[in-house]
Amino acid sequence: MGRRLTAKDGIRAWARRHGYSFFSSIGSIVRRPIGSLLTVTMLALTLTLPLVAYQMAEELGGITESIDRERTLSLFLVSDIQEADVNRLSSSLGAAADVLAVDPISPEEGLSELLGFLGMEGINLDGLTNPLPWVLEVLPSPEADLEALILRLGDQVEVAEVQMDLAWIERLDQLIRLGYRLAWILAGFMVVALFVVVANSVRFEAQQRHQEIEVMALVGATPAFIRRPFLYTGLWFGVLSSVLSLGLLAVIEAILAGPLSMLYQTYQIGVTLAAPQWQASITLIIAMGVVGILASALAVNQQLKEIWPAYV
Repeated sequence: MGRRLTAKDGIRAWARRHGYSFFSSIGSIVRRPIGSLLTVTMLALTLTLPLVAYQMAEELGGITESIDRERTLSLFLVSDIQEADVNRLSSSLGAAADVLAVDPISPEEGLSELLGFLGMEGINLDGLTNPLPWVLEVLPSPEADLEALILRLGDQVEVAEVQMDLAWIERLDQLIRLGYRLAWILAGFMVVALFVVVANSVRFEAQQRHQEIEVMALVGATPAFIRRPFLYTGLWFGVLSSVLSLGLLAVIEAILAGPLSMLYQTYQIGVTLAAPQWQASITLIIAMGVVGILASALAVNQQLKEIWPAYV
């Protein structure tokens, strides 16, 4: 009687089979270094596009989050209004239930703030007419209906124009959402490209090893044994291309870090260019490896059916 197989023996046999497939897949990649390098590079470049789009959307999102988002309304008053009328209007608007505060800004204060923003403090403007009007900064209450409040304020005869100071940030938020969607659309195209390229590469390799596969089938090799090295090859293509794309993303961020930092400083925004989180990077590598395995499985199964239709 033969020795009864133990769980340890089964684990050893499983390890030997996968070890053979593992090193066999590395050998197939090494045997075609130029073709493998071109395939991995092309996949990495394709993958980098959605990564860059997603990372830029993340950066813009960080900028908008660092900006004070109080919903302040700016009321530009008519040019011939008197200071007494401004004070009267300010008191009247401040008494409304949907208004928390009203801050009048005189033309002189507005001009001083503008010159300070432009770095032109201390310039002598004597003899020049100040073109700026009186402005009322209105802070609505949190529960205020902004649209109704804007319409009511615009109906005041002393008000020439009403502007919401952070309306441009809301438009930027919409663009950021669009950027995220664009990144996901590009990612979808990238997954399809990865699937097609890996499947085609594995199919070509299977065709090159046509006779070897036939011999292995004749001597009793199971479909899983024949298929396994090709699955590892697809795994390598997915993993290597995702790792290379993350490296390319790091290079792009390093190139853009200096100019973006200077741009942030000009707007007094304390945001630094952040690298992707390691959890996201690992998830990407695993996901691309799985896609590579699925593409390889499809390709090698199709090739096995062509070689020996009754075998699969």
